[in-house]
Amino acid sequence: MRTLILACTCFALAAGETPAPTGAGGGADQALRDAAEIFERQAGVAVIPSGTAPGVVGAYIWSGRADQEYKPFFQWELRVRAGSESANQVACRLTTLGPMREKLVEGHEQTIGGIAAGAAKDCSYKLNCTNFTAYQIDLTWNGGKQSFLAWDKVTLPLAIAASTGSSFLVTVNQNGERDPKNAKGPVTVTWNLWNIGGAEAKGVVQTIHFLDRDGKEVHKADYTPDSSSGKGIVPGDSAKEHKTVLKDVPAFATLSITTRQPDSQTLDPGAFTGAKDVEVAQVRHENNRLKARVRNGTDADIVGLVIAVTFVDANAKDLRVIDVPVGTLARGAERDIAVEVAKLPTGWASYTVGWKTADGQHSTTTGQTIEVHGVAVTFDQRIMVGTRLKLSGTLTNTRDKELVNIDLTFHLTNKGKKEDLRISYPRIGKGQSVPIMLEPDELTDYDSVSLEWKAK
Repeated sequence: MRTLILACTCFALAAGETPAPTGAGGGADQALRDAAEIFERQAGVAVIPSGTAPGVVGAYIWSGRADQEYKPFFQWELRVRAGSESANQVACRLTTLGPMREKLVEGHEQTIGGIAAGAAKDCSYKLNCTNFTAYQIDLTWNGGKQSFLAWDKVTLPLAIAASTGSSFLVTVNQNGERDPKNAKGPVTVTWNLWNIGGAEAKGVVQTIHFLDRDGKEVHKADYTPDSSSGKGIVPGDSAKEHKTVLKDVPAFATLSITTRQPDSQTLDPGAFTGAKDVEVAQVRHENNRLKARVRNGTDADIVGLVIAVTFVDANAKDLRVIDVPVGTLARGAERDIAVEVAKLPTGWASYTVGWKTADGQHSTTTGQTIEVHGVAVTFDQRIMVGTRLKLSGTLTNTRDKELVNIDLTFHLTNKGKKEDLRISYPRIGKGQSVPIMLEPDELTDYDSVSLEWKAK
């Protein structure tokens, strides 16, 4: 596979210094301003290198449109920070990964240069590639190397070495399909389960939750990996595709999959999606404490925030609601939270997570898919940068032939106001997926979105 890397630019920051965005051209210039704001938000949650080795402390993917040569690309803005010692000859290589954690496109090595102790350097990395599930950053320097993995486009990359001594389960590429000609027929569910930790996970049980358009669960089913042995074993450092066919599933809009390990009471670590809402991930029970990580994706500070974790049994009966206090959480901030819980309720089969304040309870948002005459658009990120709204996702041609000179018009509405956004592609092959990004000029939020398209 041919790889093309374009326009890689790096600039250094002194220890504790905030970067001044630079760049030429409206798109790149605005992207650097957006990245600077995102980096400020990530500064409170990034793992600051405490040893001598450098680490990735900021990551922002700012574009998914086709370039001037009609080649799809993504661009990363990365921030690398040195540890307690200066790092010389620092370089990085970025590789996109598929659902089996396989390499899709491997970029060339990009020189970052020297970084003084405690200082940071920012790097722009543009890679021609189609949509991807995850990505890996391989960081090298004089005397060492380290790899960082991000299993979505929002989560800060995790140092892989940090999870070598334990199991760390991640579910990606979740899909549920029913024959469109049989509205009451079986649903085929597929997904990929990764153990990015080095240790074997035992007693793993996954629960498939079917949700309606309001995020309310309408059906669920349990699934045991390694069902032949019945032990739910997931080997360390593994990736495997799973598939199950379920009957008697009512109409649903989307699905989610949670994971539990009875031996350690570790739940699926989850990942933030970038939704304009409060998001909760990495729910787990460790050392008599229920822990999680929470993100405020709304456009305002939240006072008196409480995360509510509801455990239910196999009959969908609520067993216990555990409130985890957060307090005040600033706009865009993330925080680790915990509450003393000696034991989870006996017989729990799954859990749901929501949040509440003095104004009442709210549910976390889910992804949205629009399909019109064989063109499907799935929005997987809803990001606010200042007052600017961005919707990014994937456009897939599900028709039985390629589409040529396709023009798409998205109709967004918000409280009676409307805005149309138009995007064109010269060619989308049969079954091909391409990244898509909507950036309204006037609307700062939306209630609904619809799609029209035409092609030759």
